[in-house]
Amino acid sequence: MLLEDEAISLDALLAAIQAQRIDRLRACPLFNSLSNDDLAELSAVFQEVSLPADELLIEQEDKDPYLYVVGAGRLEVFRSGGRSNESVLARVFPGEPVGEMGYFTDGIRSASVRAIDTVQLLRARYEDLTDCFESNANVATAFMNVVTNRLRRSNLLYQENQYREPSTNRRLGHLAEFIESLKSEALEQSMESVLQRLVRSIGRLTDAERVVLYLTDPRSGDLCSRVAEGNEHREIRVSAKQGIVGWVATNGELANIPDAAQDARCDRGLDEQTGRRTHSVLCAPVHGRRDEIIGVLEVVNKRIGIFDERDESVVRVFADQAAVTMECSNLYGDVVRNHDRMTALLDIATLVTQAQDLSALMKEIGVELTELLGCERSILFAYDNDAEEMWTVLSTEGETEHLRLHVSSLVAGYSAVAREIVNIHDPYGDQRFNPEFDRQRGFHTRNVLCVPIVNRRGAVVGVLQTDNKVEGGFDDEDVTVLRAIASQLGIAVIFNV
Repeated sequence: MLLEDEAISLDALLAAIQAQRIDRLRACPLFNSLSNDDLAELSAVFQEVSLPADELLIEQEDKDPYLYVVGAGRLEVFRSGGRSNESVLARVFPGEPVGEMGYFTDGIRSASVRAIDTVQLLRARYEDLTDCFESNANVATAFMNVVTNRLRRSNLLYQENQYREPSTNRRLGHLAEFIESLKSEALEQSMESVLQRLVRSIGRLTDAERVVLYLTDPRSGDLCSRVAEGNEHREIRVSAKQGIVGWVATNGELANIPDAAQDARCDRGLDEQTGRRTHSVLCAPVHGRRDEIIGVLEVVNKRIGIFDERDESVVRVFADQAAVTMECSNLYGDVVRNHDRMTALLDIATLVTQAQDLSALMKEIGVELTELLGCERSILFAYDNDAEEMWTVLSTEGETEHLRLHVSSLVAGYSAVAREIVNIHDPYGDQRFNPEFDRQRGFHTRNVLCVPIVNRRGAVVGVLQTDNKVEGGFDDEDVTVLRAIASQLGIAVIFNV
């Protein structure tokens, strides 16, 4: 309307929209430490959207490629547990982000989000944010800090909601003790330690002789005892078709058996394995965030009487808690690893911008790079396009002769000529790899990752190579890290003189 009446020009309108967008980004903890120039650049990847009250923004288990920032209104984050129960995890207010955990799960949502009021939002694609993180480490670090704090709050709130069982007042004292023991350090503790506490608590609350948590082996489908209470120390492996544990895993239902000898689903073979006799047994499935079965909780032999409905409630709650513990442990590990990587990338970027000597630079970042990627060796090759030759500038193995070699004799040479990232998991089965260099140096290459270094003029001036990932092969995250470092090297003064 304003444009039609010529009350405002298009340029002025666009400038006003951008200014409002920048103000909303500045109000968000993710971005409030950024400069005006950084915010202006970042605002280009966001767009405005609105959502009516009571409408879903995100649905649990769906895939959504966006991070959102609330400009006005309120959102509610909640999770459905697969059995018609709903737990509110958090409320999101203006200036706060939502959907940040989807960045680590390929957009798959572990919770739903709906509008409490009519909501005005900014949204950006994760892939666009990744580009921003690679170019601005301050944004990446702020993002990781916000994610870590949000994960803590959601985990603790979820625990508290799950334990509100009005029919188990006597047990709530024990449950509160268990929660309190985890509140301050749950995420920092090992998953094994938290699950061990959980199993011990179940044994006390149900007055059972022993408790076993079985986890599903994703490769074989078998169930393997992960932690046990009641003098069980050796691993028990159960087929998904064997006994009451297998039945619960297959059917996804709770089973309460007062007399195991009279129930055909119970397998005497397991008693022979453990050297114990099962009289009564209570089993509950452990559901993952996609409602798949990831394990089974087995509670055996009530000391007095048989397991009742209150025991069933306890086991259901703790089965949910086991799932939350495992999920949060995995997510927290991802956050910590990404935070460490972003911090290391910021350090390396600082070194690169200040570097005047290539050898000195590589000595500084070489060791940090091998630790960051968990590999045995890092090498920087320089590349002469006219002569079709390469030579080693520096290797973390130590001083290296600057011997010129034809590009055809090196995997790094292929990477330079083709201007491609090369990730080889079986070098000796790849024709681009020359085993002669291993024989000369007494080194055995198990895997190799090469990324070309391109300077500001668009010319390939070198290749950054890492060898022998200690655990498995180099993955997509390793490629992203090495590409970011190679990109920083490409803009260094020493490559642009």
